[in-house]
Amino acid sequence: MHFNGVEDGQPRGGNLATPGVTNGTSTPAQRRAAIAIAFLLAAASSAQISPGPLSRPHQKLEGSRACLQCHRSGKGVDSQRCLKCHAALAQRIAAGKGLHSRPTHTQCEHCHAEHNGVDYALVYWGKQGKNAFDLVIVVNPELTEREGRQVEEEGCLSVPGFNASVPRPMRAVVRGRDRDGRQCTIEGRGLLARAIQHELDHLEGRLYLDRLRGLHRALLVHRINRRVRKGAW
Repeated sequence: MHFNGVEDGQPRGGNLATPGVTNGTSTPAQRRAAIAIAFLLAAASSAQISPGPLSRPHQKLEGSRACLQCHRSGKGVDSQRCLKCHAALAQRIAAGKGLHSRPTHTQCEHCHAEHNGVDYALVYWGKQGKNAFDLVIVVNPELTEREGRQVEEEGCLSVPGFNASVPRPMRAVVRGRDRDGRQCTIEGRGLLARAIQHELDHLEGRLYLDRLRGLHRALLVHRINRRVRKGAW
């Protein structure tokens, strides 16, 4: 049987035509298009989908193409990659100094939550002192009330080895959300009120030193700088 160059089901005397393809070869335009598609597929496969916006301090890392600057593929946050940006902290850890050099504080994600929005903030209050209060977690805390006054010795792991008498309100009320996303209100008096305000200051980039004034603050800062120059930190 013969029909359009095919006899008994086999081609004869030429090739069957395929639209856009001549003699089984592609045109230069088609080859360029194929290369572009392959490049895009490779790029898409290396990127990850972000679970949410980053907080303001990490805005420069926003975008799925930057995921691997902090994460190992499929294995979560890599603290060593975090330290590539936080070089000063890496030096302190290498010297065995500060809170982050302790074995219990080597994993960044245990204390620092991310991908919860630009204005997201997390406060962790662990057990403090002889009369330890229960663990309290408040997300996006907002100080709504404060009253009274107390002046007590206060220290901080950010400036270990130093203490100062810091004025704080005697009572503080903070509002936010708990770990399950429910609205919550925490009222603190005395030590708890001090801890609340101390941690809220950290979220604003302040230390207890910033609450001091005049000669008292100047002398304390001088002592701290002297220890830094001597390499004691």
